[in-house]
Amino acid sequence: MLDSLREYDIRTLLPTISVPSLVLHTSDEFIPAAFGRDLAARIPNAKYVEFPGRNHLVFANDWRPVVAEIEEFLTGNRPEPEPDRLLQTILFTDIVGSTEQAARLGDREWRRLLGLHDQLVHEQLARHGGRPIKNLGDGFFATFDGAALAVRCGREITTHADELGIEIRAGVHSGECEVLGDDLGGLAVHIGARVGALAGPSEVLVSGTVCDLVVGSGLEFEEQGSRELKGVPGSWRICRLVGDRRTGAHPVAASHPTAVAATPGAAETMRPMDRAALRIAKHAPSLARVGIRLGRRRGRSLPEGTVERRAR
Repeated sequence: MLDSLREYDIRTLLPTISVPSLVLHTSDEFIPAAFGRDLAARIPNAKYVEFPGRNHLVFANDWRPVVAEIEEFLTGNRPEPEPDRLLQTILFTDIVGSTEQAARLGDREWRRLLGLHDQLVHEQLARHGGRPIKNLGDGFFATFDGAALAVRCGREITTHADELGIEIRAGVHSGECEVLGDDLGGLAVHIGARVGALAGPSEVLVSGTVCDLVVGSGLEFEEQGSRELKGVPGSWRICRLVGDRRTGAHPVAASHPTAVAATPGAAETMRPMDRAALRIAKHAPSLARVGIRLGRRRGRSLPEGTVERRAR
């Protein structure tokens, strides 16, 4: 078949083509692009488009530009690409009173302080799995795959900022973001920024979405009511971080009427014996079965099925 193809020569017929023609080629050298350009040059008024890629099968590369080119050739209209969207948790941080501090410290000392601030933020982002999207000069815009991680990162940043002699506020929101190259956009980003702008010194505010997502994490919040966010339709429930049962940071008085405590996770309510039984059942199930039989022989006063459930 290849030998037969090599013998084909239709170059003399190409000038007789009278219909609109589109010639597509890739820059792969298996069939050199010069051949595609020559083919298009021999067809009257043909349009030639070359795509990057190492595979001569055009659709084995990124097919979207190819489809867009064909659609525009056939219809005269190029389709608008659908934006890539990702579900992300957004963290915004901001140095409170940065302009006043810069004026008081002077340029040199302020640059030194900003360097320490940036180092603090990057360390905490790395520790909590955050990705810095943009340095805002006196603050950061970062994203996380988990809402609780973003809230805890914001708390750590605001807490350690005191050591630098500055106060930082933080806002957290979760929602779908549009991917814009290395940046993110969309309404969710605007909401995150507006939530952060509402926070006071050393305060972490979250949207109601985040508060609902982190139930069971041990994070505790105080309701701040519904707020209208500038440029964002509707009103949004806002909550303030007041405690973290996992670390014991910033405990909340039990009598506080507006405290919203996230439901404690299983690890926080298990007794030491439960944890030991779970580890044995997970890593040495045969040993767990032996323990069950021994427990029965010794007449341990456990409710029927308790040990078996732990082993499972």
